[in-house]
Amino acid sequence: MWFFNPPMYAEFVQIWRQPYVINSHDCSNKAGRYARVLRDVALLDAVVLVMSTPKGAHAIVEVKHKGKWWYCDPTSGKCTKDIDDHGTLIHTLSEHDLYASLEYR
Repeated sequence: MWFFNPPMYAEFVQIWRQPYVINSHDCSNKAGRYARVLRDVALLDAVVLVMSTPKGAHAIVEVKHKGKWWYCDPTSGKCTKDIDDHGTLIHTLSEHDLYASLEYR
């Protein structure tokens, strides 16, 4: 397993340190928030992936950084270059899905 400091590291840590609260600071909200920061501020390619894990569905962020794709989990605080470290891909959220979710908050 490979780890690295993700792009926008300070923002990643800030999101990761927020307490886990269902429907407020859960994995989908944290992943969506981090992906928006990466796209809007750092102008990097980032999408939210929904993974199947033994504990159920879990959201992470796929980001292209320095020519390689990385998989960052702002809920656990880990980033790796192997998607399989995070489970099995079951869904990808589009940019439209992420921005539409902001309208309902």
